[in-house]
Amino acid sequence: MHRKIKQILIILFYLLMFSGFIGFLYWYFTQPTCNDQKQNQGELGVDCGGPCAQTCQQNPDLEPLQVHDPEIISNQNNYDVVFYLKNDNSKYGFNQIQYDLNFFSGSEQLTCFRSGQTYILPNQDRPVVELNINCPKAPDQAKITINNQRLHEFKDYNRPSLEILNLDYQHTQTGGSYFEIIFQVVNRSDYSFKQIDIIAVVRDQNGQAIALNQGNINSVYTQDKRDFRFFWAEPFDGQVKYVDVEAFSDVFSLSNLVH
Repeated sequence: MHRKIKQILIILFYLLMFSGFIGFLYWYFTQPTCNDQKQNQGELGVDCGGPCAQTCQQNPDLEPLQVHDPEIISNQNNYDVVFYLKNDNSKYGFNQIQYDLNFFSGSEQLTCFRSGQTYILPNQDRPVVELNINCPKAPDQAKITINNQRLHEFKDYNRPSLEILNLDYQHTQTGGSYFEIIFQVVNRSDYSFKQIDIIAVVRDQNGQAIALNQGNINSVYTQDKRDFRFFWAEPFDGQVKYVDVEAFSDVFSLSNLVH
């Protein structure tokens, strides 16, 4: 009898220890932090001030981010979208810009949508591309809503210098390719990048976007010159008049900078 009681007590002891361990893990991993994108735990702003090392900006006189010129490109039941973000602030950039892209047919909001995240530097007007959004009903307009953004003040700021050289494009019927863009990316910045983002917008004689693509290059050191190619395997509507190719890199993320 005493042996059974001893066994029960031992089992209860281990159950209490296990429950305490699980409770500690839950408490530890659900505590507010200084990078949870919420104003909590006595912070003076979102993830700044109070217990956080990052200093909050003292109500800077900011120009709001602008979203303009959204365009939709149809590919059967899939749709590509390009829109532009404009930042008129000379000292402030925005990191972790979270947005929702919703489709409409007339006044009807469709059930297909896309959420994304991007960044923008001071005094920059840049394209943002979303590809292959499936939608059973054809949309006639796209609306973009900015949900969250993290402000970053730049001091003694050296803008990344990423240059596109020797840009050429052509229709081709070989190698499973219908249309291709060939160019070089040169990093003339004073620092190197783990990743450079590239966006291509193909436009017709009326200036309408008729094809989009995006990609990235890894480990681009200062003064590196790298070849790059975009291609489309399937035909797209419209006659190509010109092509815009732009390169960007996320200087907000220290892990993206190679010293």
